[in-house]
Amino acid sequence: MDKDSPNQICITVQQKKPLIITQNELKRIVHNSRSHENQQEHQETIREEHRQKLKDAKELAKELTKQMTRSKVAGSELKQRQYAKEAALAREELEVEARLLARKNRVLDKAYKRLFEQTDRVKYFKGAKNYAEMTKERDVQVAEKAAQQDLFAKYDAEFLVGQLRDVDKYNEEEEDKKRVMEDKKRINKANWTKQHEQILQKRKEEKRDNLREGYMIWNEVEQEQLKEKQKALNVRRENQNHKAALDHQIQNKCRLFDEHLKLDEAQEAKARLFTDFKRQVNLEHKKMKENLDREKDLKRQYVAENLVDASISRKTKEETNLQKAVREAEEKAKKKDAIKKLNREEAKKAFKEFYEKELSAKRRRDFYDRLKDYQEGRKLIETTEKLKKIEDSKIQRHGDLEKEAQHIQLHQIARTQVDRKAEEIEEIKEYMEHMRGLDDEEDMFQKYAQMEIANCESRGIDTFAMRKAARPGIECGKGPLFKDRGHIRPRYYDGRGIDLVHTSPVFWPQSGSIYQGSIKIQHLSSEAEYFGGVLTRKFSVKNPKGKTRTIKSFHLHGWRREEFVPPQVDTVVQLIAKVEKWTRKNRPAPIIVTCYDGCRASGFYCASSYLVGQIHETHDADVLQAVRTVRLHRPAFIPTVEQYRWLYEIACFLVSEKILK
Repeated sequence: MDKDSPNQICITVQQKKPLIITQNELKRIVHNSRSHENQQEHQETIREEHRQKLKDAKELAKELTKQMTRSKVAGSELKQRQYAKEAALAREELEVEARLLARKNRVLDKAYKRLFEQTDRVKYFKGAKNYAEMTKERDVQVAEKAAQQDLFAKYDAEFLVGQLRDVDKYNEEEEDKKRVMEDKKRINKANWTKQHEQILQKRKEEKRDNLREGYMIWNEVEQEQLKEKQKALNVRRENQNHKAALDHQIQNKCRLFDEHLKLDEAQEAKARLFTDFKRQVNLEHKKMKENLDREKDLKRQYVAENLVDASISRKTKEETNLQKAVREAEEKAKKKDAIKKLNREEAKKAFKEFYEKELSAKRRRDFYDRLKDYQEGRKLIETTEKLKKIEDSKIQRHGDLEKEAQHIQLHQIARTQVDRKAEEIEEIKEYMEHMRGLDDEEDMFQKYAQMEIANCESRGIDTFAMRKAARPGIECGKGPLFKDRGHIRPRYYDGRGIDLVHTSPVFWPQSGSIYQGSIKIQHLSSEAEYFGGVLTRKFSVKNPKGKTRTIKSFHLHGWRREEFVPPQVDTVVQLIAKVEKWTRKNRPAPIIVTCYDGCRASGFYCASSYLVGQIHETHDADVLQAVRTVRLHRPAFIPTVEQYRWLYEIACFLVSEKILK
């Protein structure tokens, strides 16, 4: 790869080192592998024998059961009748459960239809969606018309520009044609003048030639003499040139001859010098050889004298070394013989121990195999005895079962009548429970609203009104919240911010933190003064997983339990105003309204907040519509005429004062 490339990959391969194993180690490895293979084969044979024994035991058990059933056919018929009756009863129970599920689904379908067809909230959401789609279509149409007008104007401008360009091109082409015609005329005129001049000149030359032929006389003899003279001059010039060339060649050859002579003299001098140098070198070589021969002879004499002394010392050393080696070899041979004897004795002992262990292991295996066979036989005998006892007891119970079947038939007739009434009662209970707890409907509505909002956003529709209409609703319940329910619902816990509107006993800490079950409640802040009878508090709720959510509570004071109506209109209006401001500042979250019984004050607050929303959006107050929508979710809301009258007073107060605007 190049040096400039950002990602370079380098791969290094390490050569494997050769593994050196001795012959003894190889023999050990081969011996261990063979012994391991033999053990595996032995274990496989033992497993096959055990499987064969189990198969034989199962076949024996099957034969015993067949013999028992053949001997007691009456018991098998009773079994079949009993199983048939039990299956019929189970079918009837399943049919009853299926009917109950179908009726439950019908009730839920009715509730969902009511939610998606009759609820004003859904109608308002659908109206906001339709209005957003209409505005989007209108904007698209306006944009399309504007785009069409722009296109028409663009096409007109382009058409005019094209026509102007065509006119300019036509004018330019006409001018070019005129210029070409003028140039051609000029060229033709110039050519004609040239041709005319040439013709005139030719005529003049012809006239001159005619005059020369008619008036001038040529002498042929003079012309021949002139030709001969010219030839002689040419021959002389050629001879002179040839002579000059020959002289030049002779001079060059003389120069070459002189140079060759000089070269020969130089070679002879060179040869003389070389022979003299050779003689001197040979003499020096002879002197050097003589000196070397003398030195070699002296060295040979010195070495010969030293070798004689060294050979004598070496022989003595070799004899001593041989004696030592012989002694050591004898000692080693003695040690090896002793070691071999010890190894043989140890091998015999190990073989005896191994043989004894194998014998003991075989005896144990045989003993365990016999025990297993004995235990399996005992188990088979016990199972056969149990089957006999069970069949005897079933035969005894056969008469009792027939009587019980008659009683069951009578009970079934009465049970069907009771089940019908119970189903009707359960339908009413489920409908009421569904009307009271609308968490599933709220979740369903939120999912539906989020899907529609996402679809509209993908099409480029403004979803502000739809988001406003899809804000989470109000949850009403008895107080205190944690004592009745035991925990905050996960839907509210995941809603990040929660608004609590209280007219109920205290379930939060005045300072510090408390635990309600596994949930930790910590006090964050609270106002020291009352503003219009409303006290605001802020506290955090922490679940066992460690997640925390902040809750802001608005506590209304001065409303007694015995009274159905608040002491003043201003207090309720101030409460609604503070809740509205808090929800506008923060993200949309569910609002929980709690009171003593979950009905009186909560219903009044829900109806009055609905009126506030009507006045904001439609600039009109319909108390009857507000009460109907609230009672659709909770039929127990607004139970008295006094609350109904106070709702009219709140509507008049809001329209006259316009506080929430």
